[in-house]
Amino acid sequence: MQRSLELPCEVTGVEDFGWEEPYIFGGFSRAEYDRLIKDQPSFQDRYELLEIDEEVSSEWMLYAGDDLGAHVKRKSDGKDFWLGLSELKAVEEASKNAQLLDDFSVFLANSG
Repeated sequence: MQRSLELPCEVTGVEDFGWEEPYIFGGFSRAEYDRLIKDQPSFQDRYELLEIDEEVSSEWMLYAGDDLGAHVKRKSDGKDFWLGLSELKAVEEASKNAQLLDDFSVFLANSG
């Protein structure tokens, strides 16, 4: 993937990240969510995908151990995170990167 993707590339979340679910679907405080997204990654944010590393795992990865680590920098504030590559999609939908990221997400979802 590292050789195939054109980096850096602008990405966002495919769907809500694991930590966001109880806030998005209800039950948890909206005010708390608004506070947490200042320091935690959100699927709604836009990021620059900078590198991929198969050895990296982080608390933000839904499939840590199976997924590839994606080093991203949030565009709004420059914060760095390691997210799961399969949880990201390219902002530019009609690009080679968009197809590669989608293919990888489908592959990972179907390999488990």
